[in-house]
Amino acid sequence: MGLRPGIDLRADGAYVVAPPSLHASGHRYAWAQGRSPEEIPPAPPPVWLRRQMGWEAVGHPLAYWRRLVREGVQEGERNNTIASLTGHLLWHGVDPAVVLDLLLAWNATRCRPPLSEDEVARAVESIVRLHRRQEEREEKL
Repeated sequence: MGLRPGIDLRADGAYVVAPPSLHASGHRYAWAQGRSPEEIPPAPPPVWLRRQMGWEAVGHPLAYWRRLVREGVQEGERNNTIASLTGHLLWHGVDPAVVLDLLLAWNATRCRPPLSEDEVARAVESIVRLHRRQEEREEKL
């Protein structure tokens, strides 16, 4: 039985092929150079899986984000908060164009005083670039 279609957990009597399993050719499976479990850490489980399994959440609790979105922020907190909200939304899979629109609206109604739209756009794009670089690094692992 799997967690979701295409995702299975193997245990008790299941067949798993991993080094040093024997291939039908008579050769043993081996880790690719630099790819053994001792050489690289396992990838973190995706957010949806952590939620489904009830594992501890990463980052701020939901109440923090709800309060922040509802109450807004004052001068001196605006840029960092927009960056933080951008990262949070991207991490949860929200499209970057949607993130920008949401944060432009949030800035206009919840930042006191609001930043310019250009400044919000620059902050969002900066975090989008960081997020993409992080995804690229994780894909290479």
